[in-house]
Amino acid sequence: MENYTINSIDLSFVKHFLRIEEFITEDDVEIQLMMETAKSVLVSNTDRAIEDLDTDKSANIVYLALISHFYHNRTATGVSNTKVDPIFDLVLKNLRNESL
Repeated sequence: MENYTINSIDLSFVKHFLRIEEFITEDDVEIQLMMETAKSVLVSNTDRAIEDLDTDKSANIVYLALISHFYHNRTATGVSNTKVDPIFDLVLKNLRNESL
């Protein structure tokens, strides 16, 4: 098994994770924006640099889950359930605590 870090997860990896065929390129620019946004969300919610988060395997899962959420919930109308997923909340709290 390869040792993936947030910085090594590329567009091809994310498309595979999202179950998008490599030859389908219509959403590539948007997915790349979502990847950058997910990095920003992780950094701002954990007060840790991406390089520091690269050493934490759980950060990879949160990163990919954020991208998946952004990709599958592209709407301006919002959702009725605005609570943070308890698993995300737990992992983000753990990542925050590790930086202290």
